[in-house]
Amino acid sequence: MRDINNVFIKTMEECGELVQACAKVIKYDTPEARHNLAEECGDVLAFIHLLQRSGCVETEIVENKSRNTILKYEPILEYSRVPELKISAGSSNLSG
Repeated sequence: MRDINNVFIKTMEECGELVQACAKVIKYDTPEARHNLAEECGDVLAFIHLLQRSGCVETEIVENKSRNTILKYEPILEYSRVPELKISAGSSNLSG
């Protein structure tokens, strides 16, 4: 059980980092902030996957809830589309 506790702790940390990344996009909305947000989303998705693979959460429940949440909030996005920011290939200010 100790190993899975490490996965829970790391999942909590990554969720906290995702919250911070969202706040930075709201406050600054820079290409770097958007890049960091995408990376933190990837980390959280990875840990959700690990929780599913470990059997801690049931994949069917996760998928059903995800589908229902998307259906609930997708209409909101139609009215609040955020323009994409382009990150130049030479940008070296990306944090990770």
